[in-house]
Amino acid sequence: MPFDRAAVKPHNAAMTTKLKAVRKARKLSVRQVARDVDTHPQNYNRIERGEQVPKRDLARRIFEYYQGEVTLGEVYDPEYALDYARG
Repeated sequence: MPFDRAAVKPHNAAMTTKLKAVRKARKLSVRQVARDVDTHPQNYNRIERGEQVPKRDLARRIFEYYQGEVTLGEVYDPEYALDYARG
C-alpha cells in the first residue's frame, strides 16, 4: 500500500518530536542537518515539525543520517512516536 502524504496531520508545535530531540541532543542546527542530508533548511524544519512529508529518498537520507536513532516511521510522521508512547 503506498504511503498517503495527505493523511499526515499537522503537528502541534508545542510538542517536541523525536527528530528534533535527537538533533538537539547532538547539538546540531536545522541548517547543519539540512546541509548534510541535501535539502533546504526550511524543508527540513517543516519535516521535523510534521508539516511536510519527505519524499522517499530524502526520508532515507534523514534515517541514515541519524544512524538508527529515529525510525523511518518517525521521519515520515514525527507524531508517530508520540502517539505510540501515549498508547
